[in-house]
Amino acid sequence: MPKIFLIPDFDYFGGARTYFKMLIQFYKDHRFDVVVGLTKVQLDVEVTSLLARLGARYVILRERRESLRRLWYRFPYSIVFDLYCVGHIIYKERPALVVVSNITPWLFVGLGVLPVRLLYIMHTYTEEQANPSAKATVKKALLGVTLHHKVLLTVSEFAKKRILRSWVWPGKEKWVKVIYNAVDSPRHRDNKSVRSISPKVRVLTLGHVTWYKDPKTWIRVAEKVIRGAVDINVEFVWAGDGDLLELCRSEVLALGLDGHVRFLGYCDDVGALYSGSQVYFQPSLIESHGMAVVEAMYHGLPSVVSNTGGLPESVESEKTGFVVGVEDVKAMGDKIIALARNEPLRKSMGEAARRRYEANFSYERWEDRMREVHRGLLGHGCFS
Repeated sequence: MPKIFLIPDFDYFGGARTYFKMLIQFYKDHRFDVVVGLTKVQLDVEVTSLLARLGARYVILRERRESLRRLWYRFPYSIVFDLYCVGHIIYKERPALVVVSNITPWLFVGLGVLPVRLLYIMHTYTEEQANPSAKATVKKALLGVTLHHKVLLTVSEFAKKRILRSWVWPGKEKWVKVIYNAVDSPRHRDNKSVRSISPKVRVLTLGHVTWYKDPKTWIRVAEKVIRGAVDINVEFVWAGDGDLLELCRSEVLALGLDGHVRFLGYCDDVGALYSGSQVYFQPSLIESHGMAVVEAMYHGLPSVVSNTGGLPESVESEKTGFVVGVEDVKAMGDKIIALARNEPLRKSMGEAARRRYEANFSYERWEDRMREVHRGLLGHGCFS
């Protein structure tokens, strides 16, 4: 079977990590020979156990030295490092396809200059520039030259539009494709979520506690709901680590909300969190798609999300939840209160969310679309 050289970019939790696990399971299920390029930091217990269970080989990638880290992430120096870091491995392994799964814009895009078939998966997007710089023009020109026997894959139509405007030269649009995020393989999940019975309505959020997830607005909404709807027993829970975690915990204490608002930090068993919740809330400022929202739909939860990025492509407003303006504390709070007070509404929207998940974001749908992309790169015989 064809050999895949997979270079995943992920943190110790989050959507990109889940995507990496899906990718490697996909390749092993279809009997590809997989070699994974990882840094030493990425080789934690979960990752090494997964690789051992699936029988996937890995090689250690050189890391960008801390003293030169900012330089090696900047274009065009990043391309020099990409070739230095990975070029000799590609020459030795001779893979049929190089796959980069990436959360850092331009990381390993330099591999596109090599005569290899490349699948470059972007989980984020770059902001448009009103007045493109000379450097941006060079970037577009580089991708225009290298997008041959290569596919740039992203996770939402919104992200695709941004990438086309910021990255891709006219005439190369056909190489940019969209495959929506899915939740992990069904072999790792139950077929349905069993909702726990509790008199308390839990509003759940998962993700990094950092600026673009907008925890500031999240806390303001929680305060509005808790102080403004005293007739309902509601709590807000955020699971995830991040640079603003301790600051947010301190703010909750200062507001006197610690009995109703919790920042849990990193949690292993997110399935139990979804099952114990009634509403999912995502007030992000930026979101290329939002894997946690897709997971919430899988678990039959209605969602309240901000009208940004790919979130409106997941949540069908007024049917599977509500899409409201970015930083609109009043609208977010009102919609959460409406769901908290109305159990039949939560149930009907949650059931509609599950149906929408099955139709658009299931693992089976993702798998079918990934097969199509790989056939385009490697030929129809690659799955025989």
